[in-house]
Amino acid sequence: MLNDYLDICKKYDGFDENKFIFGFHKPYSYTTLAHHKDIYIKLSGVKYIRMHDFRHSHASLLITKGIPITAVAERLGDNVDTVMSVYAHLMKESNEKIKNILNNL
Repeated sequence: MLNDYLDICKKYDGFDENKFIFGFHKPYSYTTLAHHKDIYIKLSGVKYIRMHDFRHSHASLLITKGIPITAVAERLGDNVDTVMSVYAHLMKESNEKIKNILNNL
């Protein structure tokens, strides 16, 4: 979808690949993003989530896909201890997956 959006943007005069994906000259504000999120949640009928919940979903996805905790912490702008305290339960699940894979080699 982002590639399709990029193709559309390339057609505009003054297009520059160094611009922001959303907001073009400057990033959208938090309140603008939250407002649009709320509109689409209401239209779709899905469960309400806060903007911060996207951060948790992103971190959880990275951890369950085996991305090193140090890389996740750096991406979130946190230290490893903070990330471990919040997401340690996911690390245990990942360790079980690793153990099962190794036992079945």
